Amino acid sequence: MFKIFRLFGLYKQRYVIKKSGLFDEIYYLKSYPDVRAADVDPIKHYILFGAKEKRNYSPYFNTEFYLDKYPDVAQSGVNPLLHYILFGAKEGRLPNSDFDSEYYLLANPDVKKAGLNPLLIIRRNYKVRRNLNLIRNSNLFDRNWYLEQNPDVSQSKIKPAYHYLLYGGFEGRDPSPHFSSKWYLETYRDVQQAGMNPLVHYLKYGKKEGRSAKHDEMTFLNDDSEVEDMNQQSQLIYYLKRFLNVWRQEGARSVWNKGLHKIRMFNELTSNEDEEVHFKVSIIIPVYNALSMTKACLRSIYNETRDLEFEIIIVDNASDDDTYKWLMEEKSKHSNLKIFRIDRNIGFGPAVNFGIQRCKGEFVVILNNDTIVSPGWLDNLLAVAKADPSVGIVSPVTNYVGEGPQIDVQAQNLSPDPIAIAQYAKSIVNRTDIFYEPNRLVFFCVLIRRELIDLIGYLDEGYEKGNFEDDDYCLRARMAGYRLAIAKNSFVYHHGSVTFKANRIFHSKWMQVNRERFYAKAGRIAVSSLPRLSSPLKVDKTVSVILRTKDRPKLLLNALNSLKNQTYQDFAVVLVNDGGEDVSSLVAFFKIYFPIKYVYHDVSRGRTAAINTGLQNANGKWIAYLDDDDIFYPWHFESLMQAAENNSAKVIYGDYNRVLFENCDSLFPIRLNGAPPWNYNRQELLIQNYLPIHSYIHSRECVDKVGLWNESLDRLEDYEFLLRLSASFDFYHVKKVTSEYRYYLDSENSITSQGREIYLTALQEIYQKFPVDTPDLIHSRQMIEDGIRRQIEQISEIMKSSQGTNIGDVDVRRKIIQLVAGI
Repeated sequence: MFKIFRLFGLYKQRYVIKKSGLFDEIYYLKSYPDVRAADVDPIKHYILFGAKEKRNYSPYFNTEFYLDKYPDVAQSGVNPLLHYILFGAKEGRLPNSDFDSEYYLLANPDVKKAGLNPLLIIRRNYKVRRNLNLIRNSNLFDRNWYLEQNPDVSQSKIKPAYHYLLYGGFEGRDPSPHFSSKWYLETYRDVQQAGMNPLVHYLKYGKKEGRSAKHDEMTFLNDDSEVEDMNQQSQLIYYLKRFLNVWRQEGARSVWNKGLHKIRMFNELTSNEDEEVHFKVSIIIPVYNALSMTKACLRSIYNETRDLEFEIIIVDNASDDDTYKWLMEEKSKHSNLKIFRIDRNIGFGPAVNFGIQRCKGEFVVILNNDTIVSPGWLDNLLAVAKADPSVGIVSPVTNYVGEGPQIDVQAQNLSPDPIAIAQYAKSIVNRTDIFYEPNRLVFFCVLIRRELIDLIGYLDEGYEKGNFEDDDYCLRARMAGYRLAIAKNSFVYHHGSVTFKANRIFHSKWMQVNRERFYAKAGRIAVSSLPRLSSPLKVDKTVSVILRTKDRPKLLLNALNSLKNQTYQDFAVVLVNDGGEDVSSLVAFFKIYFPIKYVYHDVSRGRTAAINTGLQNANGKWIAYLDDDDIFYPWHFESLMQAAENNSAKVIYGDYNRVLFENCDSLFPIRLNGAPPWNYNRQELLIQNYLPIHSYIHSRECVDKVGLWNESLDRLEDYEFLLRLSASFDFYHVKKVTSEYRYYLDSENSITSQGREIYLTALQEIYQKFPVDTPDLIHSRQMIEDGIRRQIEQISEIMKSSQGTNIGDVDVRRKIIQLVAGI
């Protein structure tokens, strides 16, 4: 049983635990201040450290008890919560000394029949019990008075506090003479809309906010009819009595808060100005320290943004310098500047989301505080969005953004002097071209349509330390049908990673974690079966995709879905079934999305013959390849074809990920590693192949010149074909990860020792066909051959040590894949 846990990486463990609903993150952070101070994800902390330290993730699970009670779990080293979720609850194991899972399931057969985790039911009731205790312990709930006023409750035998919590409060019944449920809900419509019990809201939030418990509670600040007819002395006595009454019942702090609340209510009644203001653009700026940068950024916005209705929302992530003090001083100077301070650093994504939830603009700008805007920056971004309704996100060009089309090469050495920035912006103002980016814009500065936010939601807050939120959001925007654009005549200066540098935040570790999270998500989106709009089924498509398959319909479904989910739709598919199970039903389904020519070999002719059959039936100007066990990311074709349209090279290739799955049904990978990016060099290609078959496209004229694939090879046929292409055509490297090379622990492939022997024979044949004469190349080839021979020996040893010859064994296959593929 415990073997399955070896397949669970950190991300998958976190996903299973999060999805279970058992982990109480608030409880964990409150219970362990060191975790809260470290600003780490509580679930990840529990997985990596908390369980070993026998910390408890909720008040209903005792980690130490569970490990002591069940030594098999302790000896296995399995995370106790993960074990309980997957097995322990079903086996009736106890989560703590006070809760009997087995008895609970026997006593509640409906829970057992539904296959629910008994502790989850208890966890879901946790909030109810917490609110129930809040009411019971409040001096505003009088049990006997409630029963006297509501005889039906007494007859129903329902406990009065429980009745009030679930029913009475919403029915307008009062918990005591000192609190009016009906008045509270009618007065504070936000509470009614939130669906909260009125007394629970008052005790948790309303009292602190200065709200009143009943109509006459704070009339010393109201102008009501009861006081109007009194003389001045009587009014003063009346107010004083009410003041003292509240002071006695709730204390001075409550009196102060109520007074402030009444003042706010008065201001809202006398001025609706804030409610009526709607801005064209909301500019959201998360900040954390780096005050000098924030000053320069904010001043540049007010200097260079004119004739536009805009608001600025700054979210201060608990800066510990003078940032907040300065911001509050600036707030008094600008009516459209809003400042929000968070009590801890919640990170980039959550801070942006916090701002989005409070903004009123038709368009939303996300802006780093280490930027300086230039004349016309915002007008030019808006012009692009207005000119093309399909554009969901627009970016300016800049001097620094890592890499990619947002960089304006001419501005890379520009100084941060505002005068120099303004002069450069004026020099590019007459540019009219718009660049459409296939998959990603860096969010140093972007303008987003409000309708896009309404459609796909906020930034994903699951990424750590401010990386990959932009990749994620752009992918979701593209899948929703919106385009990404760069306004070439809008310029924003970017210092780059100032918050991280200034505060010594090093995120290389988080970069890898976030990278794996993003590409795992992209892979799931790529193979998702959600319907998409079908593309125009014109006869002549620009790209022909040759997809070979044999007896793997589940994997073929993933490959076809990854084609369906492409943002570039000008392609047709030639599906070659090399003597395997008929897949006509899949063909019929996907024909509504793109043209498919289905070619069936009655008898298997081999991998290479299947490719040649596809080439003979393809009529596109460009050729792409895909095996049924691999996938394209949604931006694959658009990225490669954009490069093809702007380069003379006839072979265009992208980077790829190597991804390992437990089995063909797995949605979450066990491992995801990026293959090292390779810049084209024919001398290196003469040593070994760096490009899997699905990572590149080539023009039709390549086949016309060098011929079909070599059918005498059953391995490395793609390598031999690439070497022939490299002798006649240029290659171009698109520096983006666009596809996945997938491995499955339950799937046969060429990783057996016999398969590696066939591989070595094919490699030697290719070396003879494409000889080299320099000592370095000869030596490098010899090293490759020697390495494969060692692999063959090691694979044989692994098989022998496992006392079996069946490669289907998961543990054996895992070791061999690690040896051969480096995963």
